[in-house]
Amino acid sequence: CAGLGDTNEVITQGVSALAEWTVSEQVMLKSISAYRDGVTRSKGIDFDGTPAPILDVAVPEEVYADHQFSQEIQLLYQGARVQGVLGAYYLNSSASGAFDTILAAAGLTQGTSGHVDTRSYALFADVSLDIIDRMSLSVGGRWTRDEKLGTVFKANYLTLGSPISGVPSVPVQTLTDYTAEKSFEEFTPRVSLSYKLANDVNVYAAYSKGFKSGGFDMRGDALATPATMNGYEPETVTSYEIGLKGLFFDRRLQIAGALFRASYKGQQVTTQQVNPLGTGVVSFIDNVGSSTIKGFEIEANARLNDEISFNLALGYTHAKFDEYLAYIPNASPPPLFVQIDVADQRQFQNTPSWNGSFSSVYNRGLGSLGDITLIGTVSFRSDINLFEISIPAIDQPGYALVDLDLVWTAPNDHWRIGAHAKNVTNERYRTGGYNFPGLAFGDSIIGFYAPPRAVFVSLEYRL
Repeated sequence: CAGLGDTNEVITQGVSALAEWTVSEQVMLKSISAYRDGVTRSKGIDFDGTPAPILDVAVPEEVYADHQFSQEIQLLYQGARVQGVLGAYYLNSSASGAFDTILAAAGLTQGTSGHVDTRSYALFADVSLDIIDRMSLSVGGRWTRDEKLGTVFKANYLTLGSPISGVPSVPVQTLTDYTAEKSFEEFTPRVSLSYKLANDVNVYAAYSKGFKSGGFDMRGDALATPATMNGYEPETVTSYEIGLKGLFFDRRLQIAGALFRASYKGQQVTTQQVNPLGTGVVSFIDNVGSSTIKGFEIEANARLNDEISFNLALGYTHAKFDEYLAYIPNASPPPLFVQIDVADQRQFQNTPSWNGSFSSVYNRGLGSLGDITLIGTVSFRSDINLFEISIPAIDQPGYALVDLDLVWTAPNDHWRIGAHAKNVTNERYRTGGYNFPGLAFGDSIIGFYAPPRAVFVSLEYRL
């Protein structure tokens, strides 16, 4: 069994306010305000999974904490042929964390702490125009500016613990110690065109650009990778999609399908690996390069009669890195790591080529006794890698899950009683893991499994 125990607590709380003012029949002014904070209390993480502290992460009373305030103003217009929204957004947030990585066999602790403060500003607009009776054009855009302040400290201590976890000690080697500021600015447009082939059949084409802000790695090791003090840059994606949505056969068959393609630039990937000197774990958040994702999705619902219906969902994804600049141990340090392109040796994590589900629904009215509904679902995923590199010991082969639900609904729709069986076939499959091979004092390659078969009942009352 693991040595740190399993005491964990996550508290997230917040409040929000929505105010609307109807200026006229066509114009509305809307305000959305929100505040949220969160804290995580934990014994830590036992990466080796054994009673001995071979690779343990110990934490203080409040290891992770965050809070944020946001304010959004929207001006909405609803006309006969034109609809649109114009708005502004503001965010003020802070996130922090601190922990000790303890290597007991080496008598060494690596203490890490940091926080990042963010201020974000945005202006956005989106307008839809009915060009003709069957054709509509939608055009939108968003300007975003993010300002970030990061502070990171990391050091080695020759004690089993550091001041972070309440152990008085003095660092013998400072790895990271900096405070830096960065700002990021981007305009992201969106355009879509839709056309009605018939009253219940619509085809569309869409183009959009997305933006994910850069920042600072609060676990960065500046001795191993000095560039961490410069922070990492934004990630952008350009996506294209064409699709069809429609109702057929007197609305008994509903189909929605889409083809998509997305190109990522400056893609952000987090990598954690053991320091080549065997003294702790090195974390990188870097812009590894570029990638292309393409595929299709289709969903269908067929209603045979008032009692029986079927649902089908199927998706295919081909995801490939075009460039992947990875840090690998340097043969002649310093620095301890150098970057090379290893795109042909990397795969997307947790991205199955195929996924889908099929369900059948039987609903029977019982008159004055209410209704009863029986649902059977089979879902599947093809092979996945838990990390960007192949790890046969923990990578998950394809699998299928079977779920059953039986629900009785009272005539007044207030009461519902259900019997549920999840993962009926008791499938064993992994959803996550740790990969720290080559540690000087023991490897840590661990897989974590999803819940086994579960049978339970539910009781629901609706006002």
